[in-house]
Order: sequence, then C-alpha cells, then structure tokens
Amino acid sequence: MLALARASTGDLVAACVGVELPAGDAPEWVQLMPAGELAARDGRRWRLDDADAVVAASRQYAGGTDLVFDYNHQTDYAKENGRPAPAAGWIRELAVRAGAVWARVEWTERAAAAIRAREFRYVSPTFSHTRAGRVVAVLRAALTNNPALDLPALAEGDTMHEQLKRILAKLGLKEGSKPSAAEADAALARIDPAPPIDLAELAGALGLAATAKAAEVLAAAKARG
Repeated sequence: MLALARASTGDLVAACVGVELPAGDAPEWVQLMPAGELAARDGRRWRLDDADAVVAASRQYAGGTDLVFDYNHQTDYAKENGRPAPAAGWIRELAVRAGAVWARVEWTERAAAAIRAREFRYVSPTFSHTRAGRVVAVLRAALTNNPALDLPALAEGDTMHEQLKRILAKLGLKEGSKPSAAEADAALARIDPAPPIDLAELAGALGLAATAKAAEVLAAAKARG
C-alpha cells in the first residue's frame, strides 16, 4: 500500500489491490474498482459513489495521453528506489458498468505472457480521493501479487470465455455468433418466468453486478454483439 500523498488536484492519493484477473488470456477489459465501499486490510476505507464522475475526472487528468498500467506500482516508487518503471499496458478506455469502473487495456507482449502464465494475478488502481475517502479519479494502475483488498475475482473456477459459451448455448445462440439486436431480444424473450438460466450468472459473465436489472443485462448483451 502506498503512503498517502498529495495529487496535483490537492486530493490525497492511495493505491489499493484486490481485483483478481481471470485465468487464461490477458483480458481486454478489467475491473479497476467496484461500486460502493473499498475496504483495505489495514483498516482504511474509501467509497466509489459516482463512477461516472470518477471516469470523467480520470479522462481530464489523462488529457491527451493514455494512463499507464505498470508492475507493482513502480511508477510511484521509481523516485525512491531508482529502478525503471516499464509499462505493462496502457489504459485506452474507461467505462462504467453497474456502478463499477472498468478499463480497456492494451497490454504489452511481456505483460500478456505473464498474465497467461499466472505470474501476475491481481489488478491494483492508484487513485486520488478526498479526506473523507471519496474516490475522485483513477491516476494509473498496476499488476501485482500483493492484494490489500478482499474483492471478488472477475471469474472464479472458469474463464469468462467458458461462462459465455454456456450462456450462449442456453440462449440458443452459436459460439462466435454476433446476433443482431432483434435476435438478442428474441433469445432473451425465450427465458420464461422460471428461467433456465440464472440472471445473476448472465450478469456476472457480462461484467455486471449480480444484482443488475434485466434491462442492464440486455443492454450489456447487445453491446457485446
């Protein structure tokens, strides 16, 4: 955990860890922080109350550059230890999903290989926050193996790809297909009041919270298509 410091905005800065990467290929999209409370193992607490505002502030902070994804927060430690701080990837896009902040990452070849080999398993964002603990903006992120937060993995037991294969089969859609909006509507309409598929499972596979409403799940499914 990084010591608190002042951001250029005057807010405090902290780094927290806890979102586990799924096994398999390096994912294009990763969750940087969940909605609501972020609880560190050392007792510190933060809150992500307005993900849209955080994403907007993060984009303003980045300006015309991409936010860096490094290894073990070396970007922050470089001045202290004098070691290089190579990029593991670059955050090309930020998005809000069910109140959580997600990032589309362009990984370097080295980082992608390390993720596939499970040499790095966790994602850790560095963010600015107020004295009251409200998250203000994402500044950068890191691959690490020293989690400070206890947060759920993106996929437990099997990969996102495997989950989506099962869901497509239950919806009667072929793997690799790109259904139109009408086809997606028709597939979801076949789910009766006693659905053969768990809506929470579908939401999780699409990167949404388990409590996501049906309309949110449908919108996410259309976006994947």
